[in-house]
Amino acid sequence: MMGDDYDEWEDEEYDYMDEDKLITFLNEYYVVYSDKLPKSDKFTFYELDLTLGENVKNLFFFEAPDVVFNTFGVKGSPMRAKNEPVDFLYPSFKINTELINQCSKMDIWLVFMSSVGVYAPSEKFVESDVWKTLPSEHDWFPSWSKRMGELLLEAYKVQYGYKKWSIIRPANIYGEYDDFTGGGTVISSTVKKVYHSNGTIECWGDGSPIRDFVYGEDVADAMILANIIRMLIKRNIYLYLSSNAHPDDLYKNGLQRRKFIEAMQFMQTKFLIHKLVGQNDYRLINIFRKNSVNTTTESNKAISNLISKNFSQGIEPNKDLQINGRSFTCSDHGKEFVWLSFNKFFSQPTAANDYKIMCTRFKWIFINDFELVDDSRLDIVRRFISFIDIAYANKIKIKFFFEKITPENIYTGDKLDLLWGRCASRLQEMQTSEYLNSKKN
Repeated sequence: MMGDDYDEWEDEEYDYMDEDKLITFLNEYYVVYSDKLPKSDKFTFYELDLTLGENVKNLFFFEAPDVVFNTFGVKGSPMRAKNEPVDFLYPSFKINTELINQCSKMDIWLVFMSSVGVYAPSEKFVESDVWKTLPSEHDWFPSWSKRMGELLLEAYKVQYGYKKWSIIRPANIYGEYDDFTGGGTVISSTVKKVYHSNGTIECWGDGSPIRDFVYGEDVADAMILANIIRMLIKRNIYLYLSSNAHPDDLYKNGLQRRKFIEAMQFMQTKFLIHKLVGQNDYRLINIFRKNSVNTTTESNKAISNLISKNFSQGIEPNKDLQINGRSFTCSDHGKEFVWLSFNKFFSQPTAANDYKIMCTRFKWIFINDFELVDDSRLDIVRRFISFIDIAYANKIKIKFFFEKITPENIYTGDKLDLLWGRCASRLQEMQTSEYLNSKKN
């Protein structure tokens, strides 16, 4: 959400960052100190009480920031908010007031992190309707603390003409720096409960509530990229984006796709859309001879002999694969290779970070035991697509044993047809000599 409706915002003059300042902004970050954050050369840390205007004034004059991201918020459960409402409201009022006031005086762009809690409970949130209804009574005080921050921005626009601000309303944020002591959000509290359980876990509620969870780093990326894209468009800078799908089909059949419709519509009004169609799959042009794609049947014994012949050292007697402190089933693994069953491995709760570690750890990955999967097994398909995307980007050498299944026909559903088309193409390329001889990233 911008300080004004976009059409109005587009016609007004704003002092945007020039290119030099933009580069500086992307390379230098100034944040208020938190003892939970790791040491980093990318950050300058300050330990300040931001409820005091003098501290905010001195910090801003000392660092002269181009953009301020106000991500302040009091974390806690609905029960804490009910019993300790002042602890949610007072610091929020004070900090938001001091930050907005100083940004207004120094003409600094402010990105204010609000919350979807400002909306009334609904299946669909409409930005323009936020002040027509009241927040949920279950999040009454935290929601109003965010609403008042938004209202204060509007007040500074009316009285002082301050319009250089954006509002972000993310859903339930989680991440590795969450509070796992018991006073955090649903995910951190659930993790704590599971970790300390003795085999039995008490479920909260009746199972009917639906929540949207978003990873903290994704929110940070969105906050930065959204503003950069809008600034580039305002400055008439040409921006080329590519996609395997038309904007109308992005995130097709996604669980929360309705929330991205506005962004899709924005893209179509501000970008020229061109469809590039060709008869050739350029990933397949350099396939090495006709026999480069191996679809032959290989028994487990034959695969084992192949691995033993080429990796005589370092075979692990323990067949469980340890990744990120968790154990996963695999057919075999050593110091330089891992042998996976498509059906078994990708049925396990693996994720992108696991695949990144595997791509760093192993030089070769062998995969067999392929089966036809349809839309009833989308979890396997999604994991496998994510794995292939990461392996392909890192030039990981993979030996596939498709047996009687052709790569393009592994997935027989239609919900992920666009994603699978790209994945199947990559599977073909990853079997060529050109790919296998390429250097690992």
